[in-house]
Amino acid sequence: MKKTLIFCLCLLISVSAAAVFAFSVKAAPEVSAEFGKVYKGEHFSVILYVEGGGVYGVSGAFSYDESKMALDGIRSLLNSPYKLETGANSFLVYDTSMRNPINSHTPVLEFEFRLLDGTGVGEELTFSFNSLTLSDGESDYTYGKSEFKANVLEAPEENLFLSSLAVEGYELSPAFSKDVYNYMVKVDGSVKRLAVKAEAEDPDSKVEISGEVLSESGTSEVDVKVTGKRGGERTYRINVQKEAVTSEGGGKLASLGVEGFLISPRFDPSRTKYAVYVPYETTSVKVISEVAEEGSEITVEGNEDLSVGDNFVTLTLNSPDGTKETYEIKVVRAPMYSGKAEEEKAPDKKAAAATDGLPLWVVLLLCVVFLTGGAFGGYFLHKRFPDGVIVAFKKRFGRTKLYK
Repeated sequence: MKKTLIFCLCLLISVSAAAVFAFSVKAAPEVSAEFGKVYKGEHFSVILYVEGGGVYGVSGAFSYDESKMALDGIRSLLNSPYKLETGANSFLVYDTSMRNPINSHTPVLEFEFRLLDGTGVGEELTFSFNSLTLSDGESDYTYGKSEFKANVLEAPEENLFLSSLAVEGYELSPAFSKDVYNYMVKVDGSVKRLAVKAEAEDPDSKVEISGEVLSESGTSEVDVKVTGKRGGERTYRINVQKEAVTSEGGGKLASLGVEGFLISPRFDPSRTKYAVYVPYETTSVKVISEVAEEGSEITVEGNEDLSVGDNFVTLTLNSPDGTKETYEIKVVRAPMYSGKAEEEKAPDKKAAAATDGLPLWVVLLLCVVFLTGGAFGGYFLHKRFPDGVIVAFKKRFGRTKLYK
């Protein structure tokens, strides 16, 4: 019995010690790296990963094939409070607060490279961690040299296509297709600038638009250039043809105004009569206008020596075909201001007299008092003299005494 008890006690102690040992031993964190695809003419990266275990810091030294690739920089992929320090082919990244450990598969650093000139397709590139140390704040885990390799690949053809192309207010001819690079659009002669909108299929490509400001006449070219991230280019072209603006009875103006003032109503090429108001100090106005048809001439009359009141400025548009169009602006010049206020009229004595005297409320109160007194007086006399006041007077004094 005693032996059995001792055996059970020893077994219990052994199990407990094993459990304590198992809980006291931490799993060592793991590290790995990923060599991104390397295309000729493009930048590439190597990413360092740490598989958690309460890691607060990572340090190490690295090397690479310096005859084929160049290091552009090292970037931390961990947010604050992690801090990165770098040296000559060495690094240290750590949690400055010691409160945010790495506990899962986490990208830690990105090593950014570019290919050197002369490195061709198919060549092998090598990147190595010569040593790595991970710390959980209590223990350090050191790893020996590890190498990662990649081959230079032929870069895929760049996507230099547009996904959309449009001219605001006009239709392209032919309709847009990414495989068609030349288009035509017709606009009237008054158009000075086009609003062209274009988007590239590849979001990494850049789109540049030039030639949106049109020439005075004839055909203009608007170029839309797509540039890929590796420098490839493709150009779409819009040929813009201007049409002269003419109408029955001659050409029309493209714009009309008076410098420093607003004409009314707003300019409309089909309207020929306008008005503008100017102060007394203005004795002349400058008419500003543009022709819609090249070769047209404008003459202005009546814009000098303005008199007070209505003045009429005429603008004659002479078209190349010999026809004329006349525009008229009525310029209203204000009279001179004397600077004195308008004289006050003498007060109306009758009106003043009518408003003088007692206040209105006093007059109304007196009316109420007199009316009330009259009513009571009449009632009293009726009670005192039922036959009437005159009859009572006759009875008392007699007719002769009354008229004597």
